[in-house]
Amino acid sequence: MKFSEIAKETDISSIGLSSVLREDGSSHKGGYSFDVSYVKDQNGKTSIIKYNDDFRDGVIPEPKSPLDQFLDRISNEPSNKFSYNPYYMVDGNGNRTPNFFTAVGKDNWQLNKDWDSKGDIGLSADQRKEFSKLMRDMALKHDPPVTLTDDNVKQMWNHRHHLHVTEINK
Repeated sequence: MKFSEIAKETDISSIGLSSVLREDGSSHKGGYSFDVSYVKDQNGKTSIIKYNDDFRDGVIPEPKSPLDQFLDRISNEPSNKFSYNPYYMVDGNGNRTPNFFTAVGKDNWQLNKDWDSKGDIGLSADQRKEFSKLMRDMALKHDPPVTLTDDNVKQMWNHRHHLHVTEINK
C-alpha cells in the first residue's frame, strides 16, 4: 500500500502507527495489518485518536476533511482486504458499513477493554450483551437499516479509537 503517498496527497502531515507486527493477533501476524492511532493534518489538528469532537452520543460520526479523503483512499486501495475505523468498516468487496459504537454511552468509550479478550482486559458478558443490543438497535434505525453480525459489533467496538487496515495476504 502506498500509505505515505496517500497521506501526502491528502494533506496529512503526521501518522501514529501503533501496531504493525504482533504475534498475538491473527491479522497482525506476518505484518499484513497495521493500526493507526492518530493522524494530523497540516494545521496540527489530530483526528481519530480518542474521540475528537466528531463523536457524540448516539450520532454516527462523519470524518472531516482531510481525514475523510485519507480514509476513503486507504479503504479503496486495491491491496486493502478490509479496514475498520471509528467512522465505518470496509470489507474486501468495498462494502461500507457505518460504525455504530456511539450508541454505547460516551462514558463507556474510554473503557480500555477489547470485545472478547479474557479476564480483566476484556468486556464482561453483561457489557457485551448490553453494548451489542445498543449498537444493533441504532443500526436498525439507520436509513437504510443495517443488520449487524456478531463480528460487525465486535469490530466496531474494537476499532472505535483507531484505524485498522489489513492488506491482501499474498
